[in-house]
Amino acid sequence: MDKSQKKIFHFLLLTLILRSTFDVYKFLSLAVLFGFWVMHWLVYKRSDYLVSRGSRGFKDHIRLLILYGVFIATDFTIAYAFYERFQTAGEKMNEIYVIIGFEFVRLLLKAIQDNFKYTISLIELYYREQWTEKGFVFNIVSFIFDFTVLLLNIKLFAYILSRQQFPLYLLGEIIDTFVRLGKSIQLFIQSRQLINKLKRLPDVNAP
Repeated sequence: MDKSQKKIFHFLLLTLILRSTFDVYKFLSLAVLFGFWVMHWLVYKRSDYLVSRGSRGFKDHIRLLILYGVFIATDFTIAYAFYERFQTAGEKMNEIYVIIGFEFVRLLLKAIQDNFKYTISLIELYYREQWTEKGFVFNIVSFIFDFTVLLLNIKLFAYILSRQQFPLYLLGEIIDTFVRLGKSIQLFIQSRQLINKLKRLPDVNAP
């Protein structure tokens, strides 16, 4: 299942969870979160499309870099606001707002990761020189961010569980993250082996 489909499923699942304590503020908070999910996804797809096409349109890339910067700043501000609220309210804070705060932290991490990969790909594109170890570095970056997200998910899962509720959708997120980490390790090993083979090839430019 595509990640966007999973996010839609999570959004609907959270809406079902809220039925017993539904109010307009929770609905608006979820709608804003869902809107941010969609915007992040669209910008990522656009940047990936431009890089895959080898586009060197300066204006397009500048706009996307600015958007990534805006997303990072906005995600950080919202996540920090939820964190400050949690520090003040503590156990009185409704778990749905805790979940939304964590989701914005995840969006922040994803925006930083995507922006880093996009920037590196642009440097490679404009210099017209292929970086042999780019895939290897990207795998390491993905592993670090996925591992961080896994720790956040486990912490959130334990917190909600301690409030005598079972966050089913978080369990799915944790399993997905474990799968991604396994794939990252596999790709890490494969890319390392490929790089070592390439380095052993004779230099055709050597005299």
